[in-house]
Amino acid sequence: MATYDSLATNNQFLADGIQFLRLSGEKVPEVKDTIENREDLRDRILSEHRWNSANLMQTLELGKNVAGDNVQQADLESVGRVMSTIDNMPSWYQKGGAPAFDTIKDYTLASVADPSNIAGIVLGAGTFGFAGGASLAAKQSAKAGVKNYIKTKAKLAVSAPVLKAAAVESAITGAGSSYRSVVDQETKVKLNLKSQVDPVEALMQGIIEGPASVLGGGVVATGLGTVSKAMGSAASTSVGKAFGSEWMKNNLLPKSAHDAISNRHAEELVGRSAGYTKEINGLGKLMERQINKHHSSNKSDAIETINAVLDGKPPPRPLEDLNPDLRATVLKSKELISEVQEYIKASPDESLGSGLLNTLSKHDDYARNVYEIFQVKKRAVPFEKFITKHPQVVKELLDTIAGDPEFLGRIKADNPAYAKGATQETFSTPYRDPETGLFSYTAKNTDEAYKAAKDLAEQLYDPKKGRYSSIKNTTEARKKNIPEVLQKIWGKNYSPAARVMQSVDGLLKRAQGVKLGITLADSLEGRGLAVANPMRQNVAKDALDYSDAPLQETSRQAAARELNATREAQGGRLLQPTELVRLLGTKDSDLIRLTKGDINADAKYNQVWVAPETAANLRPILSQLSNYKPLFDGKHIALETAGRQLGRIQGVLKIGKTILSPVTVVRNGVGAALAMVGSGNPARWVKDFVGVAKDFSSSEISESQKALRGLGVTGSSIDMGQILTRMGKDINEDPGIIEKIGTFGLAGAFPKTYQKAQAFYGGTDDFFKTLTYMSEYGKEKSIWDSLTESQRTNRMDIFKAEAGADITPDNYFSQRAAWNTKNVMPVYSRVPAITEHALVRSMPLIGNFSAYPSEMFRNAFNIFKLGAEELEQGFAYGNMRLVNNGLMRMAAFPAVASAGYVAAESIAESEGTKEAIEALRNLAAPWDKYGALVITGTEVRNGRNVLKYTNLSYSNPYAPFVNVIMPTVTALANGEPLQKVLSEGLLESSKAFVAPYTDPALTSVAAEALLEENWPRFYKTVQPGFVKMGLDTIKDLGLLKSEKSILGLNLTPQDIERALYPKAFGSDSAAPESIEDLNKIISKQGKNLAGLNEREIDLTASMGFAAIKMSANYTDHYNAAASKIRTMLTDPEFNLSPGSDATNQMLDEYEDILELDFVKDQKLMEAYEDMATLSGSKLAARKIFMDPAIKTALGSKAKLGTIMSATPKFLPRRFFSPPKLKKLYIEISKLPPEIAVSKRQALAAFMKETQRLEGVFRSKSLRDTPDFN
Repeated sequence: MATYDSLATNNQFLADGIQFLRLSGEKVPEVKDTIENREDLRDRILSEHRWNSANLMQTLELGKNVAGDNVQQADLESVGRVMSTIDNMPSWYQKGGAPAFDTIKDYTLASVADPSNIAGIVLGAGTFGFAGGASLAAKQSAKAGVKNYIKTKAKLAVSAPVLKAAAVESAITGAGSSYRSVVDQETKVKLNLKSQVDPVEALMQGIIEGPASVLGGGVVATGLGTVSKAMGSAASTSVGKAFGSEWMKNNLLPKSAHDAISNRHAEELVGRSAGYTKEINGLGKLMERQINKHHSSNKSDAIETINAVLDGKPPPRPLEDLNPDLRATVLKSKELISEVQEYIKASPDESLGSGLLNTLSKHDDYARNVYEIFQVKKRAVPFEKFITKHPQVVKELLDTIAGDPEFLGRIKADNPAYAKGATQETFSTPYRDPETGLFSYTAKNTDEAYKAAKDLAEQLYDPKKGRYSSIKNTTEARKKNIPEVLQKIWGKNYSPAARVMQSVDGLLKRAQGVKLGITLADSLEGRGLAVANPMRQNVAKDALDYSDAPLQETSRQAAARELNATREAQGGRLLQPTELVRLLGTKDSDLIRLTKGDINADAKYNQVWVAPETAANLRPILSQLSNYKPLFDGKHIALETAGRQLGRIQGVLKIGKTILSPVTVVRNGVGAALAMVGSGNPARWVKDFVGVAKDFSSSEISESQKALRGLGVTGSSIDMGQILTRMGKDINEDPGIIEKIGTFGLAGAFPKTYQKAQAFYGGTDDFFKTLTYMSEYGKEKSIWDSLTESQRTNRMDIFKAEAGADITPDNYFSQRAAWNTKNVMPVYSRVPAITEHALVRSMPLIGNFSAYPSEMFRNAFNIFKLGAEELEQGFAYGNMRLVNNGLMRMAAFPAVASAGYVAAESIAESEGTKEAIEALRNLAAPWDKYGALVITGTEVRNGRNVLKYTNLSYSNPYAPFVNVIMPTVTALANGEPLQKVLSEGLLESSKAFVAPYTDPALTSVAAEALLEENWPRFYKTVQPGFVKMGLDTIKDLGLLKSEKSILGLNLTPQDIERALYPKAFGSDSAAPESIEDLNKIISKQGKNLAGLNEREIDLTASMGFAAIKMSANYTDHYNAAASKIRTMLTDPEFNLSPGSDATNQMLDEYEDILELDFVKDQKLMEAYEDMATLSGSKLAARKIFMDPAIKTALGSKAKLGTIMSATPKFLPRRFFSPPKLKKLYIEISKLPPEIAVSKRQALAAFMKETQRLEGVFRSKSLRDTPDFN
C-alpha cells in the first residue's frame, strides 16, 4: 500500500501521473528533478484525481480522452496504475493518507463547481421543486451546461405538490450524479479496473447525492456520495477518524461514532436504570401522598408499620390497618426493590464480588436506612417540638457521651462547631472503678450538663442535605454502628418513601459500573478488541499469584502479546504492555472505577485489557455513567463552588427559555413531529400504532414505557438532559433556591406545576420517539415477512455485525427499531463529549443549546446512510419493500427540511412578493435573514409603513442543518458570481455552523449586562418565556401607557415600556380596537398550532438602523483619517513636501475614504430600491428616506437626492468644509513662519489633489461595480 509520502519518491507513479494529467487535459511542463518538484507533481496528480471523482465536467473530460482513437495502450496502462494506486492508498483520515485540508478543499471546490450540483442548488432554491414534468430535463441534465440547463428548467410549468416536487429536484441533480458514476465506471472498465458498469452503484450515487444537492450542494453531496461507495460500519467510523487529533475525535464527534455497539450497551443500561428510578420515584411520591391523606392522625404508627414491612420484620400492628391503596403501594415498592436486586444478580456466574453480593444477598428484605437530616434542607418538625415530644433524648445523649468517651471526639471531628468549648467533663463525671482501677464516666445530672447536651442535640438536629452522598452516609453509618440516640436525632427512616427511593438509587449507583463493565468485556472480547484474563488459558488457577501488582503486570503482558499477535497479522503497530488500559478496577487509571468488592477477584472480568485507541473510544461513552467530576481540585474549592453555581444558573436560564416558554413548548412538539416524519416514518405507521395502543391497559402502558427506557429510546431529551446535567439534579428533586429565583418564583410557589412542566416537556420528546420506534418496528416486521429465510439470516447477520453479537431472533425487532430510532432522532446520550465537558458545564461562557444542532447533523447523516443501506439491500434481495423504505427516507428528509421554504416560495409566487421577500432579508433580524419568510400583511400606523412577516422555518427540526447551507443556496439562487458565493455565502454558512457553539452563553450575557448596568438587557436575558409572553401581550394590549405608580414605587407602567420596548426613530405600536385585533396579538405571540411568531418591521425605523449600520465603517474611518491628516498638517514633525511618504499617506487615506463613501452610498441606493419594493412605490420610499426622524442618519439632502434619482451618481462628501478649513488655516498660522508657509503650501496641494480625486469619483454611477486599485 503506497503512502502519501512514498508517492513523491515512486518513479513509476510519477511517470504514470504525467500521462494521467495529460489525458485529463492538464499541461505538464518540463521541470528539474528535485524533491520539491516531485512533491508538487504528486500533489497535482492527487488533486486531479479528486476533481475527476467529484466533478462531472472533469469526469467527462477524462472519459472522452481515454476513449480517444489516438490513445496508446501504454497510456491507458499508466492511467490505470495511477488510479489503482490512489484508490488503494490510505484514506485522508488514516496514517499515511494525504493531508486532510488539501483533500477536503479539492472535494469541496470540485463539488461546488459541479454543474449538476450547482443546478440542483440554484433550481432547488429558486423554485423549490415546483417544476412539474421535469423528467425530460432530468434525463438531459448531466450532459447540459449550467446555462442551457437553467434555460431548459425555466420553461417548465410550476406545480404545487411539495413531496413530488422535492423528489423531482432530487432526480434532476441525482441524474447528474448517476451519469457521473456511469462515466467514471466506463473509464475504469476501459482501464481494466472494473469488469463492467454497475448500474446499481450509479443509481445509488444519484439517489444519495441528489436530495443533498438540492439542500446543501456539493459539500454535503460529496460526503454522502462517499457513503454510497462504502456502506456498512466503516461509513460511521470513518467520519470519526477524519480528525487527525485524538482529542478532537473524542470530544467533537457523537458518542456513537466511537464504538456504536458499546454505546448501545451503555444507553440500554442507563435507560434501564432510569426506568427503575422513574418507577420507584413515582411509587415513593405516591406513598408519601397516601400517608398524608389517609393517616394524617396516626402518621407515626403508619410509618412504623411500613418500615417494619420494608425490613421484613413483623409489623407492630396489623398490616390491614393501613389504607388498602397505601398497602398496595408499599408491597409494590418492596417488589420493585427485589426486582432491582435480581436484575443486578443476573450477571455471569462468579462475576460479582463479595462486597456487592453481601449487599444483595444479606437478606431478601433489603431496604436502605435513611436519615432525615441528609435528605432535607428544613426539618419537618422544629427542634423544640421534637424535644417536647421526645424529652428523653437529652438524657439518652448524656448517657451515650458518658458510655462512649470517643463519641464526642468523633462528632467534633465531623464538625468542629459542635459543642464548641465543651469537653467530656462538661457532660459527665469521671470515676475510678475500685475493683479494676480503670476510669470511666457517669452522666452528670446538672442543669449545666442538661443545657449543654440539649444545645448539642439541636446542632445534631440541623439538616445537612447535600453534604454527604447517599452511598457514603449509609455505608459510614453501618461501619460506625450509630448510637440509637443519634439515629433518633437524625430522623432514622423518617420517611418510608425516601427509604424505597434511596434503596433503588443506591443499588443502581453501586452496580451500574459492574453491569456495564461485564457487558462491555464480553462484547469487546467477542470482537477481538479486548483480552480477558489471558493467563487463565495457560496457567492453573492455584499457580497464579493473586497479589495486586504482580498479577496485573503479568496479565497485562500476556494481554499485550495476544493483542499484538492480531495486530502484527494485520500490519498494525505493536503495543507496549504499559500502553494497555484495564477496563474494570479500583484504580484511577481503570476505565470503569469500582468499589472494592464489586467484582470477583477470581473472575476473568477482573483482568480485562484493551488497547489505548479502544480505551479512547470508550471514554466518551462511559461519561454517561459518570457523576459530576470537579473541574478544580481541593486547593481551589472556591472556584469549583463558583463554577457549579454558574452551571446551575445557566441551567435555570435555559429552563426559562425552553420548559417555561409556552411558544418553545409548542415548537418542541412540532419539531419532534417533523423530525419523526423527516426520518422516513410517515403517518400510516403511527395510525396503526394508535389503533393498537388504545386498547392497552395501564400496566401494559407502564411495561411498554419501561421497555423503551431500557432500550434507551425514551428519557433522552436533549434540552432536559443538558439542563439537569448543569443543575446537578434529578428531574424529581425539589427545586433549589436558584431555581426559585430564576423562575421568577414559579418553582417555589407552584412546585408541582413546575415539575409537571418539566415532565411535559420531556414527555413530548418521548411521545414522538415512541411513535418513531413503533413505526420502525412495524416497517421492519413488514420487511421481514417479505424476505426468504436466507435473506432473513443475512439481514440479521449484517445487523449483528453493526449492533452487537447479543442480537437474537427474540430481540431482533425491538433492537432494530431502537437502533434506527436513536440514529435518526436526537438523543442526549450521543451528543459530543465537548458539549458536556466539565469546563463547559462549570464555566458556561459560550454556547447555549449546542447539543441539539450537533444531534441534527448526526441525524441527517444517519437518515441518508440508513436509506442508502436499505436501498443497497433491497436491490441485492430484489425486495421492493426495502427499496421503498430507502426511497422514503431519501425523500422525507429533504421534504421536511425544505418544507417551509417550499411553502414560502409558493406563497411568494402566487402573491407576487418574491422581490419583496429578497428586499426583506436585508432588513430582517439576523436569525430570520435566510429563513423561509412570508409577508403576512402591511399597514399604515401613525403615518408609518409597517410590514409583517413570519418565518415558516422557525419550528423546523432541521433548522441547524438548513441554516448552514441557506446563505450559500440563497446567493446562488440570486445569480451571485461563484467567487462571491465562496467568499460571502460560505462565510455566512460557516458562521451559522459555529454559532450554536460560540455564541455567548446566557450567563455571560447576563453578567455583561450587570457590569454595564444595562438593566433592560439583563432583565430580558433572565426573564422566563412565560413572563416575556405575558409582558409582550400586556404591552400589545396598550396596558403599559399608564403613568400611575405601581404599588407606591417610583415606577410606572410607562417606565417599563420605555425601558423594555424603546421607541426607535419614532416607531410605536397601536392598542387593539376590536376582537380581530386581539386575536392578531394572541397569534403574534406564537399561540398557534405551529408556534410561529409574527414579526413587525417599521420600515422607517428599520431604515434608520440600517443607515447607521451602513455608515458605521465609513464614519469610523473618516473620523480616524481626518484626525490623522489634521495632525500631519499641523505637526512640524511631518515633512509634507511633494512626493514625501507623509504626503502620499494623506492622499491614500483620503482615497480610502472616498471608496468607503462610495460603497456606503451604493448600499443606501440598494436600500432605497428595497424600500420601494416593500412599501409599494418609489414615492413611499422617498417619504421614508425624507422622514425627519432618520434623515440625519442617511446623510445630506444633496446626497439623498442623487441616490434616489433615476440615474444615481456618486456625490463625494467634501473632506474639509469651509468652517473646518478656516479653523485649520488658523492652527497652521500659529506655527513658526517658515513651517507655516510649507504647511499652507502642502494644504493647498492636498486640497487640489482631493478635488481631482473627487472629480474622478463624481463621475461614477452607483449602479457600477467600481474597480478600486
